[in-house]
Amino acid sequence: MTGFVLLRVRAHRLLLAAAALTVVLTTCVLATFTAFTGAIGDAALRRTLQHQAADRATVDVRADVSGTAPGPLDAAVQRQLAGSFGSPPATVHRSTQSGPYGLPFSLRAPGSVKSSDPDLTLLATFDRSRLTLVSGSWPAPAAKGATEVDVAVPQVAAEALRTTPGTSVTLTNRLGGPPLRIHVTGVYKPTDSTSPYWQLDPLNGRGVHTVAFTTYGPMVVDGGTFTSGRVASAAMVWQAVGDFRQASAARMGTLENSVKQTLENLQNARATGQAQSQSSLPDLIDSLRRSMLVTRSTLLIGALQLVILAAFALLLVAQLLAEERAGETSLLRARGGSRARVGRLATIEALLLAVPAALVAPLLAGPVTRLLAGTGAMARTGVSLNGAGGPGAWLVAVVAALACAFAVVVPALRSGGAFAVQRAARFRRGAVPGAVQAGGDVALLLVAGIAFWQLHRRASGGGALSTTTGGGLGIDPVLVAARKVADAVAAAS
Repeated sequence: MTGFVLLRVRAHRLLLAAAALTVVLTTCVLATFTAFTGAIGDAALRRTLQHQAADRATVDVRADVSGTAPGPLDAAVQRQLAGSFGSPPATVHRSTQSGPYGLPFSLRAPGSVKSSDPDLTLLATFDRSRLTLVSGSWPAPAAKGATEVDVAVPQVAAEALRTTPGTSVTLTNRLGGPPLRIHVTGVYKPTDSTSPYWQLDPLNGRGVHTVAFTTYGPMVVDGGTFTSGRVASAAMVWQAVGDFRQASAARMGTLENSVKQTLENLQNARATGQAQSQSSLPDLIDSLRRSMLVTRSTLLIGALQLVILAAFALLLVAQLLAEERAGETSLLRARGGSRARVGRLATIEALLLAVPAALVAPLLAGPVTRLLAGTGAMARTGVSLNGAGGPGAWLVAVVAALACAFAVVVPALRSGGAFAVQRAARFRRGAVPGAVQAGGDVALLLVAGIAFWQLHRRASGGGALSTTTGGGLGIDPVLVAARKVADAVAAAS
């Protein structure tokens, strides 16, 4: 049978070559579309979580620890935050902060508003890898019974207060505690003031903040200063940051649920119930999901148009091939060839077209997707699309190739050959009176008008998006396909 199939292929090589080209192009377009939409969704998610909205992709916790031992609370909060984003574990930053202290009036900046209330500051611990030492040295931990506490002052605050390393001043405790003598050992500035890390700072890394009064700081101290008892801890702040380099749009729901579960656990657990926790990540993911659905629906409309064009071309080639083989098929049937045998021959020929397309399309999807990412506006953003040509592209390629093969096989399976089918169709059409035929056309136009009116009403509500049975957003396949199917029907008519 193999030799006979090859002879049939050779006899109609031009039409089969056209069919092969159509199948390969169709499969490649659909596989590339799948790979592109998946890769662009993952890239958009990672870029948003790591850069554009990184300050909203954290879990922040704050707790008042005045008069309590912060150790058990610190351990409980860190344990909960470690699993905030599922796998891999989150990186947890923390900061211990004092209550407000009043600065001496001698340090008040020139030209500031005169007031009987002093300007304020506070002491805090920060990760020194997030700081750049401008001058002096880092503070040492305060020893028990020490008369002075070493601090480092933000550069902006040091310039406003005219302080330099070596300055010593006395701060008044605004909560009624004993005064505190500090010694400035260094001046620092945030290495990256735009980093989400500075959400731990009440002044957001600015060094100076003025509302009804002016606050300078925080003044950085060594972590041992709070454990020595020389300075009382008033508050602790934690921040969980995720590693989103491998984040994918397929796991957006898992990420959202994990953050919500962490917030619920922090609120309900006895050890952490006193802490206040919040995160903007669930709202951010919901917004991203809507944007991705809109983008995907737009791409689907264009992809569907290409699919319809390819389907018309493939059906035309398949019909021409069936016409060319009508005499050959009739001869096979006359010599005892069953319809099943004719179908097997057509199926083998169709698989010769589909198998190469199913193998080539996913392999080309990755390079074509990266080529698209390297041109136009996307190239200027610096986004790299990796992971293209994955399981989704392979699945779509196989399904598309089999669908194309089916379209080639169907004309060959018609009983009696194409000539008999055409004669029967002409006979049936001739037997129908002209008035009935015209009435059918009018009815079709009426149905089309009603369908257009219904689609217009639905499209005016939310575009190509619709609400699923679960209450979430999804792409409405009717609104996506309606226009292109209508164009195809009009073209076919």
